[in-house]
Amino acid sequence: MIALDAGHDEVEGVVAMFTAMRTAGELSRETSHAAAVQGDALHLPFADATFDRVICSEVLEHIPDDLGAMRELTRVLRPAAPWR
Repeated sequence: MIALDAGHDEVEGVVAMFTAMRTAGELSRETSHAAAVQGDALHLPFADATFDRVICSEVLEHIPDDLGAMRELTRVLRPAAPWR
């Protein structure tokens, strides 16, 4: 799990929260590698097809180029597996 925010203070807050959750044993095995990075939603610092899923909540209304942000979110998603 990776959290991304444009603000340095917000990223530090998320890192502190993840640390507290690890200490309390509240992160599952799948999320034990949780991290937070500072970045721009219009130029995500990740390679194409990096993630299986992306959750973008309470974000797009704060970005003037919301279509550009959605293009970036799509770019970093892995292509969906074909339905069987």
